[in-house]
Amino acid sequence: ALQACGRAGVRPGSGQPSSLARAMALSQGLQVAAGQAQPVAPTRGSCLFLHEWEAARAQVHAVRRKCAESTLYRFQLRAQSGLAAVEAWLAVLELRKKLQEVTAAATTRGIDELEARWRPVRLDAIDGEAATWLLAAERSHASALAETAARWGAAVPRGFEDLKGKYLALSESLAGETVAAVQAMDKAHEAAVQAWSGHSDRLEATAQAVAEERAPPDSWLSEVRYREQARGHVSNQILAEGLVAKGSATLAALEQERAQLWEAFVASYTGLSGGSGAAGHPGGVPLVEQPVPPVRPEAMDGQPSGAPAEVQGPLPVLPEMPSASGAVLQRTKVAMQASGGLFGLGGSTWREGATLVLTLHGYLHMFFLEASSKAPKASGPAGRPVTAEDEELVESAIKASVYVPLATRCVFLRKGKELTLDLAEAEAAEAPPPSKPGPLSRWMGRGGDAQPLPRRVQARVADAQVFQELEQRCHDFVRRGQGLRNAAASAAAAAAATAAAGTGQAAGRPE
Repeated sequence: ALQACGRAGVRPGSGQPSSLARAMALSQGLQVAAGQAQPVAPTRGSCLFLHEWEAARAQVHAVRRKCAESTLYRFQLRAQSGLAAVEAWLAVLELRKKLQEVTAAATTRGIDELEARWRPVRLDAIDGEAATWLLAAERSHASALAETAARWGAAVPRGFEDLKGKYLALSESLAGETVAAVQAMDKAHEAAVQAWSGHSDRLEATAQAVAEERAPPDSWLSEVRYREQARGHVSNQILAEGLVAKGSATLAALEQERAQLWEAFVASYTGLSGGSGAAGHPGGVPLVEQPVPPVRPEAMDGQPSGAPAEVQGPLPVLPEMPSASGAVLQRTKVAMQASGGLFGLGGSTWREGATLVLTLHGYLHMFFLEASSKAPKASGPAGRPVTAEDEELVESAIKASVYVPLATRCVFLRKGKELTLDLAEAEAAEAPPPSKPGPLSRWMGRGGDAQPLPRRVQARVADAQVFQELEQRCHDFVRRGQGLRNAAASAAAAAAATAAAGTGQAAGRPE
């Protein structure tokens, strides 16, 4: 029932369609539904910059959203039309049944009334036999009408009620679950737009802070937040278009089933109409001899949106999201220090599966996802093992964060083969959003509010070369931070001197 449209993007270097691009091409039956929404030609498999991808995402959403809405509306109309047709066929059979029942009852009642009026004045010696024959013939006719009514009642082909229930279920699904999914897609799009706006503001603030030699905000963290919202929008779009495609397949199956039931209905209808002698036609051709027009569900194929042909075309496919490594100096898998034992009362232990990220501006974040730490080793593109760069990070998975230039503790310790690092800073005035409380804290009733994010990162690194590179970069950031502190102190002293000079001049001025 659906026509394939668009093409799947290909992850660079893999030769295989990416999961994101394959998912974005799921809804194969949607077409462009509005003339002002020009289709975007999927000429590239990926975008080089994130702002290009966001522009493509917004444009793809606008087109596919209109197509999904138009297609969903059309499917709802077709489901309503099919249900109305089934109900009309059943109503015709019920009407014929009631008509025969009413006629039979009226005939019987009329004969009884006629007999009641005729019998007192009738001379049976003369008209008795004739009257008996006539009344018996009329009663036989009434009985035949009742039998015909029973046959009309039994003429409903098997499967009509079941088909009616399926149409009702499809209509409820389209108007309920599918519409809700499209609305969720819209909300996710708005959330992604807001996240991108916040990320753009953070980028401007970062550029200004770097130009003024101040501590810049963490623009990479706002990028992580945006990526999470964008992936959520893509997932919601996949779900909505998948439900539309599912509704299309269900509708096509129901229409074919209805076409088959129409043939069974026509056979019953023409048979009873011919048998009852009511098969006439104004043109003089008996009904049973006329060609029966079929139900043609395929007549709507190729018109999924109902829009003019000149504004229909292939749907755009969202390209692959650019890599998140642009603002990342180093990213590696580490073991994080965590509480051990029952309820965390057994001292500290090392937990594998954490991800350590050092950003371009000196922010060190520790991420830990329970699902990824417990999941078995998987394969990435081209069959290679999954690395830290393949894991999608979310803001809620941050366990600790340190701004390295302002770190008051920067220790890299080597004990044989064990390589550990410990960085900490004083509580910053502007800290990243607090982390969510753990299950135990929520269970004990002390985790209702978000807890402050720890400003200390403790990790164990397995690779000596990675450990050495991380140590060198962190020490470079600490030395750079010393220069920032000196510059800030000089600026504060100059501001204080200027303020003092202004106060002195005001005090020496005569009244």
